[in-house]
Amino acid sequence: MVLPDYLTIRAQGSAEPQAGGASCLLGETGMHLPRAGRPAAPLASWCGDAAMPARLRTLFASDEGLRDPVGLIRALAQPDAFGECAVAWILARTPGGLASLVVRAARACSATDLRDDARFARRQAERYGALRAVLLVQSTNAPDAAAFASFAEAFGLRDVVPDRLYAVTGEEDDMALRCAWLSGPTSDTAAIAA
Repeated sequence: MVLPDYLTIRAQGSAEPQAGGASCLLGETGMHLPRAGRPAAPLASWCGDAAMPARLRTLFASDEGLRDPVGLIRALAQPDAFGECAVAWILARTPGGLASLVVRAARACSATDLRDDARFARRQAERYGALRAVLLVQSTNAPDAAAFASFAEAFGLRDVVPDRLYAVTGEEDDMALRCAWLSGPTSDTAAIAA
C-alpha cells in the first residue's frame, strides 16, 4: 500500500488541486477563466506539493531543530471566492521533533490575525506534543508595507527583514514561537539570508 506524504484536510469550499485545463467561474458573469490563466495563489505550493517549499527548507537550514522538515498533516482554512485558502496549518517532522507550522498568505493578514495564528500554532503544538511552533507569512512579491508593518507589530519586532527566522517568546505560555516573513514565490531557490 502506498499512502500520500500528507494527510490533507480541506476547508469546506476550498478548491481541490486541478489540472491546468480546469476553469473557475468569474462571479455571476457566466464567464469562465482557465485556472492556468489566474495568478498563482500565495499558498499554492503549500497546498498542492508533497514536499515542503524550497524557500522554507533553505530558511529552516539555519535552525538545527527545524532542518529538513517533512509534512505529516496539513489543514487548509479560510477559502476565498475561488476556493484558494489563506491559511494552512502543518504538523511536520523535524530532527528536533514535531513542529506545528501556521502559514498565512500576506494579502490576508492583520496584526490580530497573526496573534491568533501564533496562539493556534502553540495550541496545536501542545495538542500534538510538538516541541516547536512556527508562524510564516507568505508573500508573492515584495512585502506590502502595511502587511509587513502588521507582522512586525504583532510580535514587537524591530528592524525586521524578510526571509529571516525570529524567535518570539509568548506572554501566555513558555513555548517559544519562531516566525518569518517569506518573500517572493515559494518555488524560488535563491539563497536566503540566515
